[in-house]
Amino acid sequence: MWGKIAWRLFWRELSRGELWVIAFSLFLAVLTVVSLSGITESVRSALYQRSANFVAADKILRSSVGFNEQVQQQATALELKSSRQVQFNSMLFAKDLMQLVSVKAVSATYPLRGELKLSSSVTDATVAASLQPNQLYLESRLYSLLDIQVGDSLELGEKVFTAAGVIVAEPDAPLSVFGSSPRVLMHLDDVAVDFPDMPIILAHPSFPWQEEALAVAQHKPNVYIDLSGWSPKYFPPILVRYANSILKHRMLFGSDWPMITPERWLNDFEKLDIKPDVRPLILKENAAKLLGLS
Repeated sequence: MWGKIAWRLFWRELSRGELWVIAFSLFLAVLTVVSLSGITESVRSALYQRSANFVAADKILRSSVGFNEQVQQQATALELKSSRQVQFNSMLFAKDLMQLVSVKAVSATYPLRGELKLSSSVTDATVAASLQPNQLYLESRLYSLLDIQVGDSLELGEKVFTAAGVIVAEPDAPLSVFGSSPRVLMHLDDVAVDFPDMPIILAHPSFPWQEEALAVAQHKPNVYIDLSGWSPKYFPPILVRYANSILKHRMLFGSDWPMITPERWLNDFEKLDIKPDVRPLILKENAAKLLGLS
């Protein structure tokens, strides 16, 4: 009996149309929630996949101190791809004109993610090119600022380079609402390999780029490291290890007086775990040979 009454009331309300509105509203609400969930997941997945392109790698290692040597060893053991880059500001000269620029020197494996697009034509971005030693690729506005064309010579530091083209797309280019110095891209090997006869002294224990300094000195025989500016008791273990072995002929004494007196530096150096045969090399013989005094 009660079932029949309920059924009649249901059909009466259904025939009036109000239940259809409620049912449609519920259906629309469920559909909206499901759709938004799907869209959110798709956006999250896309951002996750593309975020690596924004920084040119899956993982970036930066630190205010030198990286643990085991990190690179583990990366090599795991067959992980790696890339190095060095960034600095410098003056770029083109005949009588000059411009402060932001220089990025990258290794051949850059970028690990994303796409670096270079063009050998200022007006046609479709003319593809690749980064080579002794070449500079410039942000397009530099060509008008320095009144140059592709193929012209440019001076950066003490080296003459060729303006090879323009940077069309750079995956990890910085974004600044206030503007920034025009960007220049160069090959990392140009930093030292182009000056094989010029001694290069890396001042201080290279904080926070200790591993990078040791790697450059190991690979380039014209690069030395002076040990000034830090008390020897604060030297990182990897620096002591290299000074005792493969770079013992490339380490130079220095105190950074008056910040650190020679007496204090020598006293702390005496307590450092340096081999007896290496001490005279660091304190005198390496510098004498470098300066042509021996």
